[in-house]
Amino acid sequence: DIAARNCVITSKLQLKLSYPALTRGPDSHEYYKLHEQVIPLRWLPPEAVLEGDYSTKSDVYMFAVTVWEIYTKAELPFAKLNDNSVLERVKTGALEWTIPESMPQPLGELLKRCWSKSPADRPQFTEIYDEITTILQDITSENTSQKSQEKVDE
Repeated sequence: DIAARNCVITSKLQLKLSYPALTRGPDSHEYYKLHEQVIPLRWLPPEAVLEGDYSTKSDVYMFAVTVWEIYTKAELPFAKLNDNSVLERVKTGALEWTIPESMPQPLGELLKRCWSKSPADRPQFTEIYDEITTILQDITSENTSQKSQEKVDE
């Protein structure tokens, strides 16, 4: 269950995934009971919800949701929809993610690929790592250039 609620940062600033959500119980608004199973409906890719098919490509999808959560300051995905509406949209292929305005455009494009309806079209984690590294380098370079220009302008 990859979600912001399960991310813990250690004293060495390492990100670890845990599963503290188990202590919240099945009544939490973050979980939905489907076929006698409690699932994090809003975080799961269609193939996991509809077919119980989990893979590293499902993890890629959930990773993208987690990044989305970070940029929306932990907003509940599809907060304006009730669980039955979310499930219906998953079934019909009509569930569409929106990219937060605060997110850098290249990162938004990466997330769109991670949310592809076809698992085969989602990137591998190695590709995600490489792209995020490049995005961070570009942002750092832009910030450095901007600060240098500000000093020149003074």
